[in-house]
Amino acid sequence: MNVPDHPAARNAVLRPRRLGHVNLFVSDLGEARRFYSEVCGFVEIFEEPAITAAFMSNGNTHHDLGLIEASRTDRVDRDGNVLIAAVQRGSVASLNHLGFEMASERQLVAAYEVLKSRGIKVSRTVDHGLAHSVYMPDPDGNMLEFYADVVDDWRGFWKSSVGKTVTGGWRPQLEAADPTPHYQQEFEADIHPTAPIHARRVTCATLGTAQLDDMLAFYTEIVGLKPLPGSDGRQVSLAGETGEVALRLVHVPGASAGTFLDMGIELAGERPLIDAKACLRGNAFPIEEEQAQDGRMSFLTRDRDGFGVRFHARA
Repeated sequence: MNVPDHPAARNAVLRPRRLGHVNLFVSDLGEARRFYSEVCGFVEIFEEPAITAAFMSNGNTHHDLGLIEASRTDRVDRDGNVLIAAVQRGSVASLNHLGFEMASERQLVAAYEVLKSRGIKVSRTVDHGLAHSVYMPDPDGNMLEFYADVVDDWRGFWKSSVGKTVTGGWRPQLEAADPTPHYQQEFEADIHPTAPIHARRVTCATLGTAQLDDMLAFYTEIVGLKPLPGSDGRQVSLAGETGEVALRLVHVPGASAGTFLDMGIELAGERPLIDAKACLRGNAFPIEEEQAQDGRMSFLTRDRDGFGVRFHARA
């Protein structure tokens, strides 16, 4: 897909390929699992018991969704270090982070070196076993993960890691960074066999902000996402290097910092979209918006925590 060039994004630091996943703190992990797997059709592929987390993927990447139960207890990584301090975040249902996929570990580490040289805040660097990650906040305080896959067989990695805490510390070193891309390039959706809705993948996220100009500057000049046609002074759609929408920013006057509005879930076509809408209505999930956006039909519903879920037909 061709994306219009944008001067600010052209020389940006990170330039991720796409949004790879959304990670949420949920009030009830069991309830969230039932909704996203048994209703929406994602396949649970890994559980990390020590941090009360479940990960779901339909083959698009090692996980489209990360779900962590909200807690007032610190989460500790495999090295015994505090991974998420409950006093700072994660004690209530909220966005944990948005995960953006980089082309390679070498690209990620090179970008990390530039971030450090410019004095741009990086929260932590992490080894997830199958990916290496750099975490940093946006101007509203939303946490972002920029990650590069470091294995090809992520399914095999999950299978060999059952019951383990896989996350630990990582020291990025440019001379040792792998330049080879390991991200999933093609996939056949592996959908929960009994779910009434057949989700293919998570594609994008929407953030509300009271400072649209500052957020747009950050996501173009630092992150390297590119504004798409149709954006205006109230909202803007941004694409990664693949050309598809990765993020939407919506101006919400008076919005508190860190306002997560919704995530986009792709279905195979318009017929599955119509069937999904009927299914959700029949199960008392609200249908709030129906529209054509970015050339796709879509509708918005909410899970039991109130997170917006925007289903759309595959382009």
